[in-house]
Amino acid sequence: MPVLASSSFQAIIGLGPPEAPFVDAESILAKIHENMSSHTASGLSLPPDLVESEAYMREFAGAMQTNTMVLETFESRMFSFCLGRQPNSNGYAIWSDNAPLVKPEYFQRLRVSGNHTWSMTLDEPKFMYDPAAKDRGFDRDNKFEGQTLGCENGCGALLDSGSSILAMPGDIINSRQSHARTWVQLQ
Repeated sequence: MPVLASSSFQAIIGLGPPEAPFVDAESILAKIHENMSSHTASGLSLPPDLVESEAYMREFAGAMQTNTMVLETFESRMFSFCLGRQPNSNGYAIWSDNAPLVKPEYFQRLRVSGNHTWSMTLDEPKFMYDPAAKDRGFDRDNKFEGQTLGCENGCGALLDSGSSILAMPGDIINSRQSHARTWVQLQ
C-alpha cells in the first residue's frame, strides 16, 4: 500500500470477524464466474483481464480459507478499543480484555447482527447532552437534546473503529442542517 511507504505506522490490521475475508472473496469470485458465464453463453471469448481476475480471486479465496486471521492468531474472543477524546491523544487496542466481565457496569454489550461484519441494529438514536461539553465551550443551549437521528423503525449500524465517517439518511442530515441554520440566524 502506498500509504505505508510515507507513514509513521507500519501496517493496517483488520479486526473484522474471522470469516469475513473468505466470505467476501467467495462472493466476488461468484460474481466473476457469473460474468464469465454470460460471456461464454453469448458466444464471446473471455477478456484476458477477467481471466486474470478470476485466477487471482480464486488464489486469494484459497489463501483466506487456510490463513489464520488476526483474532484467531491472538486467540482472542473479546477485544476493546479505548480512544482518547482530545486530538492526538493515545488510543489502545486491548486483546482478550476481561474488563467487561469484571466491571460490566462500564460496558454495553451489543448483539452483532451482521453475517460477517461488526454490525448491529440501531433503534431510534438521539442526540444526548454531554454536561462536560459546556466546559469545553460546546454548550449551545442543548438545542438538539433528544432529537432523533432517524431509524425510528430500526436500521443497521456498522461498528468500525478504523473510520471517522458518520453516515446517516439524507433527510436526517438535511433536517439537522436546517435546524443549525435556523439557530445561527436567530443568534
